[in-house]
Amino acid sequence: MGVEFAQDSKTVYLSGGDTGAVIQYDVENLAKVDSISLNGIVDGKDYQDSFTSDLRINEAENELLVLDRGNFRLVRIDLETKKIKGSVNVGRQPFGLAISPDKKQAFVANVGVYSYPLIEGATPANYDSLMISHHPYGDNTKESIEGTVVEGRKVPGLGSPLHPDAMSVFTIDLDNNKVIKKFKTGHQIGQTVEDAEVVGGASPNSIAVGKQFAYITNATNDNITIIDHLSQEIVGHIPIKVDPRIDKYRGLLPFGITMDKAEKTLYVALLGFNAVAVIDIPSQTTKGLIPSGWGPTRVELSKDEKNIYIITCRGLGAGPNGGKDFVEPPQGDYIGDIQLGSFQRVAMPTDEKLAEYTKMSIDNTFRESTVSDDGTNPLPPLPKLRQSPIKHVVYITKENRTYDEVFGQLKNGREIVLWPVMGLIIPIPCPIPFRPSFPICVFHPTTIRPQSNLPIRITTIAIAMLRFMAIIGW
Repeated sequence: MGVEFAQDSKTVYLSGGDTGAVIQYDVENLAKVDSISLNGIVDGKDYQDSFTSDLRINEAENELLVLDRGNFRLVRIDLETKKIKGSVNVGRQPFGLAISPDKKQAFVANVGVYSYPLIEGATPANYDSLMISHHPYGDNTKESIEGTVVEGRKVPGLGSPLHPDAMSVFTIDLDNNKVIKKFKTGHQIGQTVEDAEVVGGASPNSIAVGKQFAYITNATNDNITIIDHLSQEIVGHIPIKVDPRIDKYRGLLPFGITMDKAEKTLYVALLGFNAVAVIDIPSQTTKGLIPSGWGPTRVELSKDEKNIYIITCRGLGAGPNGGKDFVEPPQGDYIGDIQLGSFQRVAMPTDEKLAEYTKMSIDNTFRESTVSDDGTNPLPPLPKLRQSPIKHVVYITKENRTYDEVFGQLKNGREIVLWPVMGLIIPIPCPIPFRPSFPICVFHPTTIRPQSNLPIRITTIAIAMLRFMAIIGW
């Protein structure tokens, strides 16, 4: 969530997420030195259930600025005493943090839309009795904004998704410990952009700050907001373009940003494109792309600006987690555990090298080909090419499942025969009313895994399920 090195590079501060603490770590000795909790009383208010997010060192005050996503605030920690010296309320789900070069202002990017209120009168003892049978309201409706009553139970409203604290950027005066201004960056919910209504907001997330201008990445808008922090005004937006053939589509997801010392070039991590965009600030155009691992989230320059450092959240992916040549790593064989992030160092490219990298990034993402349309396929190869008889498409997906996991036990399968983690496939008679049309159903009774060298077995839960199915007429 957040990493910040001290000036001497011997100490690093790490956000502890839902532990609600900042971890101080000795880099040279690879040892934890301290843990600083954000929980506790500040200015008479008791803060609990903190969630540490992004953090920055403010050398001018020898302090650490930390975002608390659990309590929607910026926390100031004195690095000498390791005590909290101040707390500032910010927007919903504060995610990105930056400090101006003169150390006078802090900038906080908030990615949340709603601040969810508690249900009045709810306790652990009566929780079950307060449940309702369906969702109380649709998004951005009168009921969701103002609240409603469902099945005799009062459900509080969430307020407007256009609230100043939602999907916003706050500037904070560090001398007075107060919010200066709240900015709504990017395209707003309800606006029409390119004949489509904006439904999800801008998701401002990361910030690069210069002497006059701050640049904020808007993940779901594929653009960058420019804020003049001297006049406290939004002065423009930079659209991120990668190739004229696909620029009309969305999904670059700018997620991390940094700027060179001359304040002429931005480097933007494109989470959805597996590349870093190099953007010329004066012309507000994309100069090129640098390919990265899967899901780049942060990008920084070395102090001499001879190298670019890129962090990705999924690295090279998980790869196979089974088979005759698979060696189980210490963390196990679960896909989510063996999929590691990556750290990438790239030498600052010349113009010629950047052009080469750009072509590589495009080739990694898509290829253009010519197709013929004989009119017999009910699905045209391109939108609006001709009228299709298909009126509706139902898309069903199985989350996080590979071919081997589901079909690995089939004898005529083309891949490695592995355990099917979705469960042992068992053909059984369908319910009586459906048997004329569907005599056999395929049943996955349970999620199963190999037990050492023992054969795959159906668990007692699965057996109980089979017995229940027999009772109801299967």
